[in-house]
Amino acid sequence: MITKGIIESKSSANKYLVRIPILSNSSVGNSNIEISKIEATVCYEPGNYNEYKNGDVVFIAFEDNTYSQPVIMGKLYTGVDSKENNLIQASNLTVFDSAKLPKSTIIGDYTYKDFEGMFNYLQVLSNASQSSTSSNYKVFNDVVVKSSDFATDSTYSDFKYKATVNLENIKSSDVINVIFSMIEATSGNYSPVCESFNGGVYFWSKINTQIIIPTIEVHSV
Repeated sequence: MITKGIIESKSSANKYLVRIPILSNSSVGNSNIEISKIEATVCYEPGNYNEYKNGDVVFIAFEDNTYSQPVIMGKLYTGVDSKENNLIQASNLTVFDSAKLPKSTIIGDYTYKDFEGMFNYLQVLSNASQSSTSSNYKVFNDVVVKSSDFATDSTYSDFKYKATVNLENIKSSDVINVIFSMIEATSGNYSPVCESFNGGVYFWSKINTQIIIPTIEVHSV
């Protein structure tokens, strides 16, 4: 027999206390224990677990037709379920078109938050990849700046030297990002300000010794 029941509370990881209206006047054997409310085991596909909440209407079957062994087969869809109360817990998930996952989603050991972080990271990589293949983006690696490239300058009082770095196909309208090594970036010797000119890049420094700049990024606007 399959009948309807109502979830009263969760009693363990895979069991719920359910109220079964059709059995309101029944008891188990000679124990006189009413089974209108009884603990039922959840039946679910391997790797896919559905979390129930109090008040959910579920379908109940009985193992070996024994009323004392109810099994929750599934939930009756009423069209008013809150997405926040749904749970997907699976070892793997295949999506052929698209899917919108609830925030309670767990796949393997990964939660919704993990996937959100992964997505954001992949988005950054995707944007970087698109930029790197764009004609508006150029990058120069291991740029040597000699001592002779520095000259005394009064533009910034804290940085008395201006370096002139000649680079091909640079315009004064380009946006420049000079990326120093970790040691140089944290030394305080180099200004965070840089400027482009037709044919290269300017940056300011407290010292005029030769350095190698790992990366200079150029975005044309």
